[in-house]
Amino acid sequence: KGFTIAVMSYATTAVVLYSTSYTSAIPGLMDDWGISRNTGILGMTTYLIGMACGSVVLAPLSEMYGRRPVYIIAMALFVIFVLPCALAKNIATILVFRFIGAFCAAAMISNAPGTVNDISDEEHRALAFSIWSIGPMNGMLEAARHRAESAPY
Repeated sequence: KGFTIAVMSYATTAVVLYSTSYTSAIPGLMDDWGISRNTGILGMTTYLIGMACGSVVLAPLSEMYGRRPVYIIAMALFVIFVLPCALAKNIATILVFRFIGAFCAAAMISNAPGTVNDISDEEHRALAFSIWSIGPMNGMLEAARHRAESAPY
């Protein structure tokens, strides 16, 4: 049970970190590709919209087919869709693949709490959720720190 909670926490951390680590690249994208600040920020927006859309689709799928297949397929696709963003030659590629990647990453945001709830008994549920939430919280704090250090706007 502890290992499962640790994996859920780590994977959720990765999803959250990927969400906002993009902000440190915005000044470089603006310089290299000559895009406006608003266009650069659009990468964050598309990620968040993809996350919202993915949650609406993946949460019900996990109820129909089980969480394990949804986790395996969605997270494998998430990892694959990080690569086109790293190799992108234009902002359109980044926007499209951040949306698709976030759609897949939503499996962790929408389903991980259910997994933690399922594997923990009532007596230890609060502790299990506290341990799981360390991952997403660390991801958000690290992303906020990173954004504050690197964003000139």
